[in-house]
Amino acid sequence: MQQEDGFLEDIEEKIAQFLKVGEYVRSDELVAEAGCSLDELENFLSSLKKRGYEIEENPALGIRLLEEPDTLSEVEIARRLKTSVIGRKAYCYSSVGSTNELAIRLGQQGAEEGAVIIANEQTKGKGRFGRSWVSPRREGIWMSLILRPEPHLEPATALSLVAAYSVAIALREVAGVRAMIKWPNDVRVGEKKICGILAELSKDARGNQFIVLGFGVNVNQSSFSGDLEQVATSVKIETGEKIPRLPLIRKLLENLEEFYFQCKKDGFSGILKGVREISTLMGKRVEVSLGGETISGYVQDIDDMGRLIIRTDDGNIREIFAGEANTVR
Repeated sequence: MQQEDGFLEDIEEKIAQFLKVGEYVRSDELVAEAGCSLDELENFLSSLKKRGYEIEENPALGIRLLEEPDTLSEVEIARRLKTSVIGRKAYCYSSVGSTNELAIRLGQQGAEEGAVIIANEQTKGKGRFGRSWVSPRREGIWMSLILRPEPHLEPATALSLVAAYSVAIALREVAGVRAMIKWPNDVRVGEKKICGILAELSKDARGNQFIVLGFGVNVNQSSFSGDLEQVATSVKIETGEKIPRLPLIRKLLENLEEFYFQCKKDGFSGILKGVREISTLMGKRVEVSLGGETISGYVQDIDDMGRLIIRTDDGNIREIFAGEANTVR
């Protein structure tokens, strides 16, 4: 009986995979693709509708998918995901304290490279420098990724930039939002933050180092309260439309795989041109806080290790691995 149930689930997944948003498919095509009868097809479509798929059946035109369910599950994330490593293993939760903390524990237990931890809600989401990250239920992408990079890619700054670039390009392609990178790990629209990234290092039981990249992407918030109103934005605020999270998650993961493996092959220089083109700090006068020191000057470049290159006011060149950089007039 279990074998039969699994067979039926496979057919249902084939149908879900074959349906495309906004494109009609004839019933006979679906039947041929799935290997089922017309009566069975109706049962499978009914099951998909119960799972949250919005499906239109038109006698003259065929069947089309209007909208995927905004359900975060391993099956839904994997469907249509065009990666070989990143995101192929997903741990999905309704609510967690922090996806980064959970990812670190899984990494210490030996979780594979590319494993993703994602939640509908974080109750103790965190950003850089111990700041909190507000992560309301079903309104954003609260996700962490485990990477086990080779030594030449270990600097967290470079990997943070890979992550920020992946998010920015995904937001541009999926949502039409003109996202920019603010070194080292913020994604912004104008002067407001739409995504923050937190990179943390740890070691597993064998002493092997790994990196956890945490993502907080504001997607469907209509507004922000208190001080956040002045500094935060979301896809919905920028476009006026609520969007499903799954296509954005898939595109983010696909970009990460493409850019990460490009960097593993060629070093960070492989994506450096693209990062420079959408960096908010290139050529700008900035102040960088480094613990107790503040550096002022003009940004000359981002180098092939992800460092910010600054010509300081006294004429020296400084290479900055990490810090808080802000533009000044």
